[in-house]
Amino acid sequence: MTASTLPTRRRWGNGGKTDPVAVYVAPNLGLTVKTTEHLMKYINHRCAAVIDGFNALDEAVRLTRFMEPIDAALARIRRPAYSIEVVRCESETDQAEQVAQDILNVAPSRDAALLWIRRSQAARAAALRLELAVAAKWQLLL
Repeated sequence: MTASTLPTRRRWGNGGKTDPVAVYVAPNLGLTVKTTEHLMKYINHRCAAVIDGFNALDEAVRLTRFMEPIDAALARIRRPAYSIEVVRCESETDQAEQVAQDILNVAPSRDAALLWIRRSQAARAAALRLELAVAAKWQLLL
């Protein structure tokens, strides 16, 4: 599947009907897009539970084998170039998260909590991009 055949809008928060990640991944898994979307909702929690099981039973060797494809995928994460844009984005999202936290502290409400959660998620994503960019610049392995 090429980027040109993927949906142009992201599903989450933009009103699209299909998650572009599910569209991309479904053929590789031999699943429908809808099934892949459902799978994506909880797979991280299921993997975490399996990892907890390996740890609880001191199965380090099996855990290492289980983690191999995940570690390989993490190693393929694209590392953005270290730039003023990446730094600016991280700074702006960090400030937006702080404002949302202040709103939540001063006028707590469900809407304020949701705003803070969304801005916190954006700040973590921007921080990860910055970390990856710094690691790439200095040729560090994460």
